[in-house]
Amino acid sequence: MFLYYLFGFCFWNLVLITLGAVLLTFAPDLTQGLLRSELFTFGTMIGMVLSLVYTLTSAGRNDLNVDFWELARGKDWYLE
Repeated sequence: MFLYYLFGFCFWNLVLITLGAVLLTFAPDLTQGLLRSELFTFGTMIGMVLSLVYTLTSAGRNDLNVDFWELARGKDWYLE
């Protein structure tokens, strides 16, 4: 069950990295501005670390488990 939650973390990081690569290819001026920004890099790293810590803690896994089962049962918790 642990690997299931780690999959979500890795999946979304790959999606966002792919989005970054697409931006780098199709909007190089915008991307260069973001890459030069120290705060953008700092925020990205902090977000990745917090996501990983949340995934690895017992409380975080329990919360993700509740969210998963509510979604699987058809409750739209993200719209509330």
